[in-house]
Amino acid sequence: MNILHNKFLSQRWAAVNTTFALQLFNIQRFIATFLSGVVLVKLGWTGADIESYEYLLLLFGIFTFFWISGSQNALLSIIPKTEEEHRLRFLKNALTTVFIFGAIASIVLYFAGPFLFETIDPLALKWLAFYTFLNIPSLFIHIKYLLEDKPKAILLFGTVNFIAQFSFVAIPAALGFGLIGVIKSLVVLSSLRFIFFLLVSGVSFDYSNGYRSWQKRWFVLVIPLSLHMLIGVSPEYVDAILVDFFILEEGAYAVYKYGARELPLVISLITAVGTAALPMLSINEQGGLAMLKEKTRRLSHVLFPVSILLMFLSPILFKFFYNSSFIDSALVFNIYMLILITRLIMPQVIITARQNNYFLLLCGAIEFTANVLVSLLLVESYGLYGIAVGTVVGNLIQKLALCLFVRKKYRIPFSDYIPIRTIMIYSLGLLVSFWLSGYFAWF
Repeated sequence: MNILHNKFLSQRWAAVNTTFALQLFNIQRFIATFLSGVVLVKLGWTGADIESYEYLLLLFGIFTFFWISGSQNALLSIIPKTEEEHRLRFLKNALTTVFIFGAIASIVLYFAGPFLFETIDPLALKWLAFYTFLNIPSLFIHIKYLLEDKPKAILLFGTVNFIAQFSFVAIPAALGFGLIGVIKSLVVLSSLRFIFFLLVSGVSFDYSNGYRSWQKRWFVLVIPLSLHMLIGVSPEYVDAILVDFFILEEGAYAVYKYGARELPLVISLITAVGTAALPMLSINEQGGLAMLKEKTRRLSHVLFPVSILLMFLSPILFKFFYNSSFIDSALVFNIYMLILITRLIMPQVIITARQNNYFLLLCGAIEFTANVLVSLLLVESYGLYGIAVGTVVGNLIQKLALCLFVRKKYRIPFSDYIPIRTIMIYSLGLLVSFWLSGYFAWF
């Protein structure tokens, strides 16, 4: 089987189709997660119940997100450069390794979870461990389809998958089964996903000399990428601890969590552009840079105007989708929308394609340090809002470091991959709208 057609790299329409499929896939994931939270609030779950549910999701992310994302990006970087006749077997070997790591992660989660959050229900934690074990392999299905250049398969899988995800949360909650019932329902869903993973991918335990050598090359990429992801998402976990320690009101983490989101779909859309550009940058850098710049320009014309509008509408929308007890979430949300300015600048994709991943790790550490220090400095005076500002500042510092590295190390001008004029004009508009919305009064 041809895993990565030459057309994927040489024909523009193929890249566009794949990018669109990944964007829609990530949009579907966001909508399913967002609507699940809305349903729990509308069904009358208390702030404490929602907080418990969100803490379980947070635990899943703590023990899985960083190495899953690192493994995915490493596959996207190395598979296109692998001899065509070996690609399918290498991919199967990698997914088998992912399955083993998932089993280890579920065990660690079960035993370490109580030390991170003492209030976690032990029964819920047990079912979360089962969910982790069964669900992780399915998180690579769309990556396999991407490497096979199958955008329609990505769209179909995403549609069915995320409708099921929402349904398996909303239905048991509506029937009154509570937190344990919802987690058990998700375990059933993860079992179905696992069966589908075996059908579309399968596993391979062929670790002969050639395949072991390839695995070592893959691990060399996975380790720094995973550490970079771990450092990159660590502020989210530290934020949860800061909220738990400094904000004593019941349900405070749920309020922060529902507001601590960037413009809906931003990360989904931007991640899809970076993911689609990564294989092209690995083979044809100039074409990949041009694609990255053009896609960024197009996204800017959509995401910035919507963000500016939402600066004024967010309090109304949060009250409508949730209830008046989540009005503080809107204020956190407005601060988070400022991250859009740096999200649309993507030097990290170039560095990943060049496989210089240890600098990503260093920049992630810089972001983490800045985030935590600013959050600690502001949380006493500004509460949830101070923690949110820490995230914005940390992200800004990281992107500045990455851009300077790409310019100095690779001699790639900013203008080769950033639509500078477009970003500057829209950024000014976003900052002015933030000021006009009245929220500078917090400081």
